[in-house]
Amino acid sequence: MFTRSEIDFTTLTVLPIYYARSVEIFVVCLLIRLLIVRVQFIDEKIADHLKFMKRRCLGLSDEQVRMEVKNLNNTQRTLKNLKMRELAEAYNIIGETCIKINEVFNFKILMTIISTFLIVIVSIWTSLYYFKNNLRLDIVIRIIISCAIEILNIGILCSYCELLVLSQKHIKIIVNEIIMNYNLCNILRNEAKMFMYLLDIWPLQIFIYGMVQVDIKLMLKFISVATTYLVVAIQISRLI
Repeated sequence: MFTRSEIDFTTLTVLPIYYARSVEIFVVCLLIRLLIVRVQFIDEKIADHLKFMKRRCLGLSDEQVRMEVKNLNNTQRTLKNLKMRELAEAYNIIGETCIKINEVFNFKILMTIISTFLIVIVSIWTSLYYFKNNLRLDIVIRIIISCAIEILNIGILCSYCELLVLSQKHIKIIVNEIIMNYNLCNILRNEAKMFMYLLDIWPLQIFIYGMVQVDIKLMLKFISVATTYLVVAIQISRLI
């Protein structure tokens, strides 16, 4: 729309459909972002809990422990929120929410990836045609910008899904450190073991109908296939 000198009826018809797709992807990314913030909050609280328990196991006096706790954001409230059982309940809710988001947006994610792939394929052939026959560089540049925006939508979605998985893996590392620290009390280590089972149950991964995981690897595969197709298209266009 911004690169054309004239705006016809077709452009005005396609724009609402195009922006509707972008808004839907934005909603999915926003929901995943909300999950990431909550997972990082749990990660932060578990890390604070581990630090506090390590200080307590070092044989510090109650007064020294109390002074260390004051360095945290809250004193009594922080200690209450740092219970592993409460954090496990919060993570369980996050896992159920992630499954619901996955179920609701399964079809949308699938159609977005398919449509983006088709747009990239058609754009490659169109740009090669104009570049070979008419040398219309303005059209080629417009097509390249359109492809870049389409791939950017997929890239943002895959990046958020990857960040969600990485946040969950970081919690796993801290919980495993609590389990392997035999200097801590058995009650805390048992609660950490139960938390680890919960982490295995809810991996916080976004799948397309349980077949393909949406992460940064999917984005790399998408770019690899598009690049391979571009090379093949260039070779075929030279033979025609």
